[in-house]
Amino acid sequence: MSTWIFGATISEPESRMFDWRDYLSLARFLIQNASYSGTEEAAQRSAVSRAYYATFCLTRAWAATKTANPFHVARRSADHGALRDWLRRNGKHNEAQVLDQLRDWRNQCDYDDSPPLPLQAVSALTIEMVEQTLQSIGIR
Repeated sequence: MSTWIFGATISEPESRMFDWRDYLSLARFLIQNASYSGTEEAAQRSAVSRAYYATFCLTRAWAATKTANPFHVARRSADHGALRDWLRRNGKHNEAQVLDQLRDWRNQCDYDDSPPLPLQAVSALTIEMVEQTLQSIGIR
């Protein structure tokens, strides 16, 4: 099947689920290679952003599969806060707190011209926090 968009015919991609862990792999790669790119700050900012989205999307999918009280995915920006609230209501306070911090850092990295944080340290800490959080809810 194909779709017409702005004068071009674009074929539909084959249907498959994106593996959100690929964002975490990309974040690690960006951090490890930031100094080689000549765009170190952009790489570190992007790493924080991709790591947050990996954590958010993997946690969202995990929460949606809980049989007793599944998280309702609305696919709206409000899902970010709603997921943190769901985590707190379901005894995952540390995980909610980490998502709060990661979202704050992601917002600073994505929107602030001069983020008030040391990017090299924050990008490395972000990966560590993500790995611990995902492990605590059983995502490898």
